[in-house]
Amino acid sequence: MSIFSFSIKLRITLLAGICMLGVAAILIGFSIYRIDAISTLSNESSSLTIKEGALQYMTKLGEQQAQVVSQRFVTSRVFGDTVMHQVIFLREQAKRLSSDSKTLRSDLFKLMQLQVAANRDVLGLGVGFEPNALDGDDARFTNQKTDGGNEKGRFASYASTLVPSYTMSEKEMADDGAPGTFWYTCAFKTKQDCVSNPYAFTNAQGITTLMSTVSVPLMSGDSVLGVLCVDLSLASLQELVESSSGALYGGNAQVSFISADGVIAARSGEPQAAGKPLVSVDPELGKQISASTKGDTPEVLERDGNVVVIMPFSPIPGAQHWSIVIQVPEVVLLASARQLKESLDKANKDAAGIQLMVGILAALSGLVLIWMLARSITQPILRVAAMFQDIASGEGDLTRRVDYERHDEIGNLTSWFNRFLDKLQPIIAQVKSSVDDTRRTADQAADIATQTNSGMQQQLLEVDQVATASQEMSVTSQEVARNAALAAQAVRNVDLATQEGVQTIDRTTDCITQLATEMHQAMQQVEALANNSEQIGSVLEVIRSVAEQTNLLALNAAIEAARAGESGRGFAVVADEVRHLAKRTQESVGQIQHVIEHLQSGTRSVVQSMQNSRSQADGSVAQVKRAVGALQKINQGIEIISEMNIQIASAAEEQSVVSEEVNRNLSSIRDVTNVLVRQSKDSASISQALNLLANHQQQLMGGFRT
Repeated sequence: MSIFSFSIKLRITLLAGICMLGVAAILIGFSIYRIDAISTLSNESSSLTIKEGALQYMTKLGEQQAQVVSQRFVTSRVFGDTVMHQVIFLREQAKRLSSDSKTLRSDLFKLMQLQVAANRDVLGLGVGFEPNALDGDDARFTNQKTDGGNEKGRFASYASTLVPSYTMSEKEMADDGAPGTFWYTCAFKTKQDCVSNPYAFTNAQGITTLMSTVSVPLMSGDSVLGVLCVDLSLASLQELVESSSGALYGGNAQVSFISADGVIAARSGEPQAAGKPLVSVDPELGKQISASTKGDTPEVLERDGNVVVIMPFSPIPGAQHWSIVIQVPEVVLLASARQLKESLDKANKDAAGIQLMVGILAALSGLVLIWMLARSITQPILRVAAMFQDIASGEGDLTRRVDYERHDEIGNLTSWFNRFLDKLQPIIAQVKSSVDDTRRTADQAADIATQTNSGMQQQLLEVDQVATASQEMSVTSQEVARNAALAAQAVRNVDLATQEGVQTIDRTTDCITQLATEMHQAMQQVEALANNSEQIGSVLEVIRSVAEQTNLLALNAAIEAARAGESGRGFAVVADEVRHLAKRTQESVGQIQHVIEHLQSGTRSVVQSMQNSRSQADGSVAQVKRAVGALQKINQGIEIISEMNIQIASAAEEQSVVSEEVNRNLSSIRDVTNVLVRQSKDSASISQALNLLANHQQQLMGGFRT
């Protein structure tokens, strides 16, 4: 079934409804697509921002932990340097005073014991001289362990809180590449302070302690006389990594201290791994760290779903780099970003549902309005059609007229139709009058037919002329009929053009209405985004101000704690933590600022939507142009109707001329009939036939009411 077989009202409603539903579907689909794209961009940006902030936080935490560990090693190194200078001083003093070697060695051992007892952070202190480098009397003290002499008499004494007295053997200081001699050979060869890898030491009571050794060369000018070593416990490092791990991301992070040779000094969650090579616990990470410790800059790795931050640091200046390794599962690191994504997805889903419902309601409302508009357009047409039907079924009553008071296209059509009836009515009236005259003349001819026998031939000739004139009048009437048909066709064309103009104007109205709605929504979005940006900006200023004031207060508190000395140490730690929190607050403000920038990006998207609305406005202008074209077609139809009416008027004039000719011929017949009364008998039959024809013509003309 073709759509053109439907009624005008149904066609207008159907086509306009399809256009409205299509536009609504496109707008809703585009809106959902843009919302999803903005959500994806926001999620990616927030994930990247959170990840960068977390990496910065982990790096800063690594730096803080490195400072704590370095402070312990530096303290031990300073302690070693102090003792080293005291040892060199005692040696030089004994040499200057020519003191006894036994007294010198006894004084050195007492010095070592006193220093170990005075420093609780030091587990042991050892001094080993090169052969005859102390007093040149090593042979005298061979195997004299009470005086610090080993199997070759070298002074190699060790004082410790775990072992009262101990003399180091030649094997412990030999240059054989063994790990146990690193403390001596490194400082002796490099003439610099050295730090050994972590190692486990078990005392006589069976207690195992994780230790590291700081070696200091005993220098006399450019010559190395021996090496002083300071042993310190690394047990507190395990407590440090455990507390750091517990405070980082809810205990889901792992913190490790790795020595320069890849030995684990401490590892949160795995205390049994301390003292083991990292490659035996995590081979892949061990290889990556061995490459990372060659530089001074932190490195970030991503592997197996974990984010690894490697922070190289030197335990003491000039020593090989150790590393602090912080591992955090990426899913934990991006937990807040995931929550944000879930919230955005839910909000987008709700917004899409609301938009769909609003679109459906708007489309249904538009269909109802379009149906009402189409009904208001077609009702006048139906009313005029009913009037035409009434006139057509009224047995040719030419006195009736179409009554339509509106001055629109339909009113113009009815006006011209009424004018056509105004011209047709007097013509039919004249024809009826002529028929009456003809009938009366025929009656008169029948009365005198018997007396007009000789004049009947002339009468027949006149009757032939009357027949010819009647034929011409018939042809003219046919011309009038054809012109009337053309006029009717022109009226139908005008009707179609009018319908097209109405449809075009209706579509233009829909486009302009949709454009106004979209621009209104876009303006609301811009105003809402602007207000939110201003509110967030003011809140950020307050947060930034509070963070700065907190940082200043924490700094002042730290200064006051430093002035208070030992009694203010705890308060200094709290002040440092407060300053750290203030710094995190400032970083968070920066992150929020980044989110605001994405909101501004959303504002640009709204501007793009307004540009789309402008394009729809351009489309509406095109629709209006089409409506103008349709109205031009209507004007052309009206011109055709006017031309047809002119032709009808011309045909009517010709009919009038013919009627006059008929009248003249009948007058001649009437004159001849007066002369040839006596010949009427011969023409009686003809007169009767003429009378019958006149009666029949009168019956035909009687069907028209004038």
